[in-house]
Amino acid sequence: MPAKPRVRLPPDVRKNRILDAAARVLSREDGATRVTMDQVAAEAHVAKGTMYHYWGSRAALFHDLQQRYVRDLFAAAAPLTAEDAPRHPLDALESFLRETAVLHHRQRPLVVALMRESPLDETEVIGRLEGVIVRFVESLEGTRPAADPGFVASFLLAGLRSVLTRLGGPSGAGPERSTEQAVEICRRVLGLPERRNDRPAAPS
Repeated sequence: MPAKPRVRLPPDVRKNRILDAAARVLSREDGATRVTMDQVAAEAHVAKGTMYHYWGSRAALFHDLQQRYVRDLFAAAAPLTAEDAPRHPLDALESFLRETAVLHHRQRPLVVALMRESPLDETEVIGRLEGVIVRFVESLEGTRPAADPGFVASFLLAGLRSVLTRLGGPSGAGPERSTEQAVEICRRVLGLPERRNDRPAAPS
């Protein structure tokens, strides 16, 4: 039986598949051993030379993996400043909080491993994320809180980090429940009106 022809993947697709493999290895090892390029190459079913074609070192590989997580984080924040944002500010806020909680919950082992392998300088990331929240607060015409938007953004961001930390603990409530609680707290901090329930009440 003739062998199947080898499919040549576009470089960006292959690179992302290798990053997926690196994420699996990092999450699986859980700090027991120092992850090597050989391990990632084996997981990705590529030659070690292919690894070094894309990344000159394991540090460069982990940096790219870290940056991919950061991009996913800012994608979750996109609804806060989107031009076609939901009609009610709480809808945008809930989308951001839920996507962030789910992302962190799913990738917590990876995030922990990445911080161990290549500690992230959070200053720039937190600053950018705070800027997104500031723009969201400033867009709340008529309901904008009396406090400085920068202070409000810092306050909300500190609360979000606390929620994400609790998600990984034994008493964590899970992404959905944590999102519900966080949305209600944010609503009160921002002075937003409650959303009307447009769905008809269930028959008694």
